[in-house]
Amino acid sequence: MTMSLSLYLLFVISWFLHLGARLPLLGAIRFDLVLVCILTILAFKKGAEAATHKAKTDTLLRALVLYSILTIPFVEWPGV
Repeated sequence: MTMSLSLYLLFVISWFLHLGARLPLLGAIRFDLVLVCILTILAFKKGAEAATHKAKTDTLLRALVLYSILTIPFVEWPGV
């Protein structure tokens, strides 16, 4: 099993079992957020190394991330 898959499975377990709420140490370090950041970095790193040609999914993933980053200032968060 690759490291990326192992980290993803750890994230899924942590997310659905709410480990950050159950274990104060994990909640204090924002364990889920740390895992998401690591997985994002690994996804872009693996994508750059993997193929010599760009797949359509790579382009769409990069466009989605760029769109998400660019629209953050224009979002009105609920409850604020």
